[in-house]
Amino acid sequence: MANSLLGKKLLIVEDEELLAMAVEDGVLYAGAASVEIAGTVGQALDALSEHAFDLAIVDVSLKGQHSWPVAEELRRRNVPYLTVTGYGDMVDHELVNKLLTKPYSIDGLLEALADLQTDAPSPPNPAHPANPGP
Repeated sequence: MANSLLGKKLLIVEDEELLAMAVEDGVLYAGAASVEIAGTVGQALDALSEHAFDLAIVDVSLKGQHSWPVAEELRRRNVPYLTVTGYGDMVDHELVNKLLTKPYSIDGLLEALADLQTDAPSPPNPAHPANPGP
């Protein structure tokens, strides 16, 4: 787990600015290469259109708007994401990925991100015989 974020590019989708900055500090300290913070659905979708990310942390509710469009885009791009919420385990939606409830510790977040990467399917290997080239 210690190096699970080493060199990774993360998108943090969180509307609570202090929490977003604390998470940013925690993942950078854990070895992430870069972090982009988005406080709204629009900002998150813009970030996804401009940058490639290895992982994302997505709050369910952003200033009263659900973040499902962000989760849909992350799935479309095959970016593993951690869903976080202050609503506890009451969130039941098909786009909820691994769920972490607020309040959480940075250690708990890092553990959840490590688990997320362990559970994520590997991208197909283009050189593999099951994936013939052009």
